[in-house]
Amino acid sequence: MSDLNFYRTRCNEMRDAAAAATLANVRERCERAAEAFEKLAEQAERGEVTRAKEAAARRGRPGQQLTWRRRRRAA
Repeated sequence: MSDLNFYRTRCNEMRDAAAAATLANVRERCERAAEAFEKLAEQAERGEVTRAKEAAARRGRPGQQLTWRRRRRAA
């Protein structure tokens, strides 16, 4: 399971737990956790997109590694 799938799964679990919670503090805690996992999922997704772009760029220029500036422009 990738990080992205893990974070999305945990986010959904926390939303379900928040919906099922009877105590307000438990519901709020689960909602905060769901928001945190959602942000982590978004970061993981951006990372996967960036890695895919970098891999495509490396395939186009074998033997060359992307420098920091090239990586920044490619994003």
